[in-house]
Amino acid sequence: MESSEVLTEQELDALMDSISENGVDGEGNAAPLDCELFDFASRQHMLLAQMPALQTLTERHAASLAQVLMDAYKMPVTVSPGAVTMLPATQAMQGVVEPAGINLFSLAPLNGISCVVVPSDFLSFLVESYFGGVPGASGGRTGGKELTPTERRINDVFCSRFLDCLQNVWKDKVSLTPSVHKVEQCAEHLQLGTEDDLILKFSFAVTALECEFTVDWCMPYATLEPLRARLGALPPEVRPQASADWERHFREALQSVRLEVTGAFFTRTVSIADVLTYKKGVIVPIQMPDEVTVLIEGVPFSMGEHGVINGKKSIKIKDLFENGARVA
Repeated sequence: MESSEVLTEQELDALMDSISENGVDGEGNAAPLDCELFDFASRQHMLLAQMPALQTLTERHAASLAQVLMDAYKMPVTVSPGAVTMLPATQAMQGVVEPAGINLFSLAPLNGISCVVVPSDFLSFLVESYFGGVPGASGGRTGGKELTPTERRINDVFCSRFLDCLQNVWKDKVSLTPSVHKVEQCAEHLQLGTEDDLILKFSFAVTALECEFTVDWCMPYATLEPLRARLGALPPEVRPQASADWERHFREALQSVRLEVTGAFFTRTVSIADVLTYKKGVIVPIQMPDEVTVLIEGVPFSMGEHGVINGKKSIKIKDLFENGARVA
């Protein structure tokens, strides 16, 4: 090998400096990779958007639950539904304060296990209310890493009523039969489905006597997936296709609305003393009027004359009412 083919030390240093400053030839001019970042959460939003009825059902469920709690505990209660969310199974039980009433149940004929998480502070509040104490006066639950026997009993009652409301609200979409399998108090090793499963979370904010609690219902998305069509939008044949069709749609629908028509033949004013004398067999004299007021759903519509047509009593309309005034 000739000595001219070997680089000197100065030439090597110059070459390395050039590479450090400018990079390898052609690297700086390489075309950018044709790729985009993928937001995995967008898939969850798309799945929820395909089932808009979920939020409506949750609102009805919250209203029904509030009524049940008011009837049971004789106190003002409001239940506000949160937005339905979808999250990985590994995150579904995060943030659960132990101990809690974690009720595991199934919804036949659907597959999978769901759960209702009832916080221990809420159970303690209901215990105080049930036994005549001052709910919330103690400032929250104190002591113990496990629910008391009374709290467990209240949890069972609340879960039963929660599932009754769920069953009643969802019956228009699907007939469900809830069945409670067991109740856990610790969420540390509890997971719904596999790590790759998605979980639907329905949150209910319960407010009673200025105390606030959150009850969560979690279920695997795969459980509801067979019902996606039923939980979606109205079918095309009954949904107006454009905003311009709304007037025609309502006009056609109004044609089938049934109204009550009443003919008021006479009215008479009597004293309370006369009413107290009324009994079976008493005759109240009346005088048939020449004109009859026609009412539709209790609202005066027209004036008319009563008579008989084809052997049936009838009323011939003479004048109409507009804004409460008679128009000839």
